[in-house]
Amino acid sequence: SIAKQSGEVLIKHFQSDLEVTYKNHGDKNPVSNADLAAEALIVTRIKDTFKNHGVLSEETPEPHSLNQDFIWVVDPLDGTTNFVNGLPIFASSIGVIYQGVPVVGAIFIPSPKNSKGTVVHAKIGGGAFADGNPISVSHNTVPRPNSVNVFPRSFMRQYELGKGLEGKLGELRKIGSMAYELAAVASGSMDYAGFHRPYIWDMAAGSIIVNEAGGKMMVKSPKSWEPFISFNKPNCQSRSNSEFVSWRHNMLASNTAIAKLFADNLHDTT
Repeated sequence: SIAKQSGEVLIKHFQSDLEVTYKNHGDKNPVSNADLAAEALIVTRIKDTFKNHGVLSEETPEPHSLNQDFIWVVDPLDGTTNFVNGLPIFASSIGVIYQGVPVVGAIFIPSPKNSKGTVVHAKIGGGAFADGNPISVSHNTVPRPNSVNVFPRSFMRQYELGKGLEGKLGELRKIGSMAYELAAVASGSMDYAGFHRPYIWDMAAGSIIVNEAGGKMMVKSPKSWEPFISFNKPNCQSRSNSEFVSWRHNMLASNTAIAKLFADNLHDTT
């Protein structure tokens, strides 16, 4: 698969001498030659095989050729900061959206059980898998007290916790790769993960994988938390090319019960 081949490129570069530049001033938002090599492989494979499909990648996010029904949304290396520091917590995320709706997703992640890594993948209506093995979100109705979960610090400022969530967030961590975190939710390793205004390439693949693993992706609309279905939501109008690039809303990934718990107990502070 393309995701597996992208992973092979990343593993080859991991803990090697990397060429690193930065997208903005200061040592933040690094881009390495591993990012660019993985992106080149992915984009070439897509364009060779699916000539009429659009491609949107984090490293080249110009909104060109996005007027096709099918758009591949790519983050060749999610977790570059971890990667360049030798931490094996990163991912390569490849999603396909059809008329704004995620329909296929594949995420490569390193695995201690397999030196070649694992691909977590799903297609709409087909279930979710880690390589060839079915996966499922957790079956807990509330987060376990000792569960490792992701709850952004910004959420503490933006929202008040209702009584149903008090003392029930579990152990909070920031892993440094949204695609990795979504794979963890889909496989049941995490009970939930919250995200502050992610970009489309952060979660196009992971959203369909979580849903197909029996979970629920929630998006914050102006008035409430709603199930995420399409990048054409929440205003139900089709998006222009540039709006796909600028699409950003707070999100939550979990199972259905915990999604409802958060929707009922995460209230705007204003």
